[in-house]
Amino acid sequence: MAMPMQFDPLVDLDGMWTTALADRYLPLPELPQARYECTDGRLVMTPAEVGSNSFGEARLIRLLAPAAEAAGFYVYGQVNLTFGPQRWIQPDVTVLHTLPATELLP
Repeated sequence: MAMPMQFDPLVDLDGMWTTALADRYLPLPELPQARYECTDGRLVMTPAEVGSNSFGEARLIRLLAPAAEAAGFYVYGQVNLTFGPQRWIQPDVTVLHTLPATELLP
């Protein structure tokens, strides 16, 4: 008797990932702090950031912010950027020319 196959979203959805599937299956319980990004339906996972990366991100933001803000841009740390249902990324630092419609400035 063959063992029943278990559903594994990382294997079974390879090449088919969308934002809707990500909302349903991510984060994985065993990797809750991982960074999940997707390019053309292929899920890319990276481990949670370490202190040195966080320090570098903060330093880069401090260096970029004055010039970006003077030019009317907004500097953010890690954000979710969605370009389409099968393409999203989470860059460490993002410079935006306009605020997202869901953001409010204090």
